Amino acid sequence: MLGKILAVLEKLGLSAQKRAIHAQFSNSALNEELFIQRIDGEHVLNQGLQATLICLSTNALIPLKQFIGVQVAVDQVTDRGELFRTTGIITEATQGQSDGSLTLYKLTLEDATSLWHKRRNSRVFMNKSVRDVSETIFKEWQSKSPLFASSLMLDLSGLSQNYDVRPFIMQSNESDYDFLTRLWRSEGINWLIDEAQLKVPHSSVPIEKQKLRLIDDNSQYQALSRRSIRFHRSSATEQQDSITSFIGERSIQPTAVHVQRWQADG
Repeated sequence: MLGKILAVLEKLGLSAQKRAIHAQFSNSALNEELFIQRIDGEHVLNQGLQATLICLSTNALIPLKQFIGVQVAVDQVTDRGELFRTTGIITEATQGQSDGSLTLYKLTLEDATSLWHKRRNSRVFMNKSVRDVSETIFKEWQSKSPLFASSLMLDLSGLSQNYDVRPFIMQSNESDYDFLTRLWRSEGINWLIDEAQLKVPHSSVPIEKQKLRLIDDNSQYQALSRRSIRFHRSSATEQQDSITSFIGERSIQPTAVHVQRWQADG
């Protein structure tokens, strides 16, 4: 074994300050063992965050269970020299090929709402609003899962409306994720996984909780300070970030939606 991979990179002049991407793990032992090479992912409104991290290590014997549930902060250097931070938890780990000196590890990074897929329930809420139900389930997860509690907080500041108290709300053999997102869609509420700090001064800044923002008003969204991003090919190294592809997509949609709600006193 060549020793810790970070020590090897330091000798080659590839310190954290000279790399375009850096990963910080809540498990300090992994910080010495892993070097992130690549990140690919999607961060989508009303869906959340999912990314794949490709990491290298000089240690081919890292137990995969050490990765599961670990919090990670990935810092990427922007074209303005700022560190753009993406955080989440490792939900899946795969060991790849090894050439005898370096071993590849493929890690799946997701936000903490991915844990909601792991619990399926049937229950009834009486005389509660969608906001009340959301807070109830969120607090349950905070009390039962230390990982969830340390990874995500609920931000309701984006809700500007008063939501009806429903006499009867039923969760029928649904995962908590499917149940909550169904309720939010029924009220026209959008959800967004946001970072506590989108930009950090340096990579050693501690990992902070993400925010689950519930939003019902477009004024809550902020425009990029740059305002415009150039559409340009990616055949050469550019001084500024650019959009490299536009793809059109269309699918069949219903022409009308009718919602009926049971009202006991109606």
